[in-house]
Amino acid sequence: CSGRSELEAAVSQLLESFGASSPAVVSQYVQRPLLVEGKKVDLRLYALVTSFGQEPSELRAYLYTEGLVRFCSEAFSLDPAELCNGCVHLTNNEVNAKNAKATNRPGSANCGNWRLSKLLAWLKRGQ
Repeated sequence: CSGRSELEAAVSQLLESFGASSPAVVSQYVQRPLLVEGKKVDLRLYALVTSFGQEPSELRAYLYTEGLVRFCSEAFSLDPAELCNGCVHLTNNEVNAKNAKATNRPGSANCGNWRLSKLLAWLKRGQ
């Protein structure tokens, strides 16, 4: 969601669809993801939700200032031959740790995870 009103609308829709007591996962595949050194990344951001009432305006959450940036171990591609290659599309550490093609250059996007602050510095440099 790009803003508070969109988040409130999404929360309302979830509550109406599933009810407040049912767990739910919301996900959408991004066909043009942010790439770092040609590789797809995802962000793990940590939030503490202290209030989740019946109304979207009752949502209270705090976002931790540091997060985790996880990388695919192979260059991103929408080539049909690569659509089933988890190392191109999935940032899961277990999947990418088993990739024989991965390199471990210190500080590179192939070297596992970055802290969110490192990604922000990378973006500021205009990489």
